[in-house]
Amino acid sequence: MEERASDKIMRRYNVGYPILVQISKLDKDELRTLLTSIFTNESRILQLLNLDFDVTMIVKNYRVDEISLSYYDSIIIDWMGIYLKLEHGSKNLLVEFNEHFKI
Repeated sequence: MEERASDKIMRRYNVGYPILVQISKLDKDELRTLLTSIFTNESRILQLLNLDFDVTMIVKNYRVDEISLSYYDSIIIDWMGIYLKLEHGSKNLLVEFNEHFKI
């Protein structure tokens, strides 16, 4: 029997949300270190991480919803994964959180 879409989303949420919570506890330098270790070969991301970016955390109903690192371009982290959003572009998923993702 095929898995329902709602079950698939809940399964992904149950894996991804605890990762997002762990990441939300990191300070700016720890966040920079984590992302640098993930994106060792992504020059666009590494350039952004070397800037004095702002970190914004969105909390809804007392639960972390999104973390954004911004300096014109943005790295956005939510329960699904890590995205790059260019200043004048769309949001692209770079890393999807799964059971094998480690902090």
